[in-house]
Amino acid sequence: MRRSFILALPLCFAPSAVCAGEVSFSSASYISASLAASPEVRQARAAADAARNTYENSFITGFLPEASLAFDTQLYDNETGKVRLRRNDTDSSATVNWNLFSTGQDSVALKSARVALESAELGLKQAKQARSSAALDRFYSLLSSTDLLAVAEQDLADKLRQYELAKRLHEEGFKGLSDLLQSENNLKSSQLSLAQARASRFKALIDFNSYINREPDAEAALLYMRRKVEFAMPELALDLAFMQANLMDLQSARLSLESAQLSYKSTLLNNLPTFSVDAAWRKTGLLGLPEGSASPNPSYGVAASLSVPLGFFWADKYRNVSSAKLGEDRARDALEQEERDARLALLKARTNLDVQLKKFSLYELRSSIARRKLDIVETNYKSGQATSTDLTVAQNDYLEAQNTFASAIYDTELMLAAYRMSRGELIWE
Repeated sequence: MRRSFILALPLCFAPSAVCAGEVSFSSASYISASLAASPEVRQARAAADAARNTYENSFITGFLPEASLAFDTQLYDNETGKVRLRRNDTDSSATVNWNLFSTGQDSVALKSARVALESAELGLKQAKQARSSAALDRFYSLLSSTDLLAVAEQDLADKLRQYELAKRLHEEGFKGLSDLLQSENNLKSSQLSLAQARASRFKALIDFNSYINREPDAEAALLYMRRKVEFAMPELALDLAFMQANLMDLQSARLSLESAQLSYKSTLLNNLPTFSVDAAWRKTGLLGLPEGSASPNPSYGVAASLSVPLGFFWADKYRNVSSAKLGEDRARDALEQEERDARLALLKARTNLDVQLKKFSLYELRSSIARRKLDIVETNYKSGQATSTDLTVAQNDYLEAQNTFASAIYDTELMLAAYRMSRGELIWE
């Protein structure tokens, strides 16, 4: 399925002084600026860093030995009534404890921390994706409003030229007063449209700047590349396969299911008999300090323990495990629903993009036809073969065609971005 549309001819939309300056934005650079200015992205990044620390600590505490040093001395007693610090009164010890086995709890805890880390990293990507999507909306909104402003300015110039022509023809007796009044009315309407276009662009500029923490009314040069290209939409099966592997919403649902499965396993282990094996090593009298009465010194050994949680005849334990199992079932159902929604969203995005590409070609042709029609009517109007009404209709048709075509350019870009997101592409890369 191939469609032609204007995608990329260097254009600079802004006052000439701004275009000559250093402040300019392409869609990619604006997305980068929006990500850098986003508190949500910074929060998500901090959450991912914290999750990584938790994951690494989970491995350290679960699988590596734990060591400690202790020093104890008497600084004051009421027998002497003096502050003292004596070497012979100082106890010291070094201890190393290592849990060798604990019926899987440490392994489950490490896996849960790993899932939490992956979820946090995915949350960072999702925050970037949402921020980038909103940035594209603002970028193309300002581009579109700038284009529409240029159309309104050109229309006003055309209407002013037409009014001056109608006035001259009226003074020469070739046109009646009604033609002159109609031309003047068209001029006033065009002036009003220009004022509205300026207001719309100013609002879009404020939104554009505020999103990246710039001064609200600061002008910017917007760089946009246009050229006609052929877009080939992949086969549906390929899109679905790519979506299954890359869509972040599906990845998040899968991680939620894995987290629920680990939670169920952890609950099950915590409510079953627990067997653990621990090794310990201890030495007193460090750095030449008194060893005390400990014998042997150092001491070490391996201990085993078995703990059987009974509760009230396991009644509460059973319900804890049952609740965890229900949580796993809910997560599995949520994943199934997410897969269904993702397929539907992809199908809609493909359809919307296909329709938009067809409409784009029609709008381009319509704009060209309206321009040729207006040229013919203007020629006929000058020779007296067309009325002011005919000219007004032709001018309005051309204005509408220009506005529609200008909007269609950026609507196509946004629908292409929506399609890319629906299949799991990262639009900020």
